Amino acid sequence: MPVEYNEVAGVSHNWSQLYIGARITGGLVALPVQLSYVSLGDKADFQNWVERKQEEVMENT
Repeated sequence: MPVEYNEVAGVSHNWSQLYIGARITGGLVALPVQLSYVSLGDKADFQNWVERKQEEVMENT
């Protein structure tokens, strides 16, 4: 399922779900993902990558 960078709101504490949507009551959707077995370093890289892409999208709008 393709997701826009600006739609990513976060990841669950155990990295089994990606939250997409707005951070308001009823605004999030939990998308099951297979990230719980990814190394801590790669998880940090993933978070940084998403944040960087979100910044790029915000700069271009």
